[in-house]
Amino acid sequence: MKRSATAVWNGSGKEGNGNLTTQSKTLNKTSYDFKSRFEDGTYTNPEELIAAKREQAAAAAVAAKAQGEADKLAAVQAKEDAKRKA
Repeated sequence: MKRSATAVWNGSGKEGNGNLTTQSKTLNKTSYDFKSRFEDGTYTNPEELIAAKREQAAAAAVAAKAQGEADKLAAVQAKEDAKRKA
């Protein structure tokens, strides 16, 4: 399966901002900016997206492994805290 995403950045580095859209439109013009990437902003950042990617895979793997072992699996939740390395 091949998927794509598009990112747009407007303005200068620290003062600018951007948005990203995934092929599926799950993320559709989702905002990001310098403050969210390097400080404590309110928009998304790469660490958050990577953590989401890892944890969706982990939750799906646990559910797949539990298939057949549990009568009824209601839900699997996984959480990762990601930090940007300096």
